[in-house]
Amino acid sequence: GLPRDGEEFTAGMLHDVGKLVLDLCFHDRFSEAIALTEAEGIPMREAERRIFDTDHAVVSAWLCQRWHIPDAMVEALRWHHEPERAQVDPVLAALIHLADLFSRVRGHGFGGERTPVVVAETPAWAILCRSRLDLLRTDLAGLTFRLEEEMARHGDMFLGSRS
Repeated sequence: GLPRDGEEFTAGMLHDVGKLVLDLCFHDRFSEAIALTEAEGIPMREAERRIFDTDHAVVSAWLCQRWHIPDAMVEALRWHHEPERAQVDPVLAALIHLADLFSRVRGHGFGGERTPVVVAETPAWAILCRSRLDLLRTDLAGLTFRLEEEMARHGDMFLGSRS
């Protein structure tokens, strides 16, 4: 129900493109980062910083800037793990962050994070609630259930058939 123009879909599709770049250009080192993440149970971006001295969010933003993607989206990609640092459009960064969390909880992708997340306690949720105060009354369990239904209904478009 947030008034957006559809950029959140594009940003969601592009937010981890930096992982693809790192894997394609530096496969052995990227594999080291994955192994480090699994061995130590640390977030992927922390392992990437140790191995590359940067992370996939920075690479995603850099690539999208070169593609002349709008600045607000580039910034949201850069800060999708820390949406509170976004200045131009923190709501977009928060939406990407929460979508990333919901996808991770559903078992899609790999970020290395294994700790439970309380959505209502995330900076991303606080950002969204500041933009729409009625979200404070949102039934997050119900929202999560509706998201599960939507992902199940439309997931085949991106993940292929599960039959």
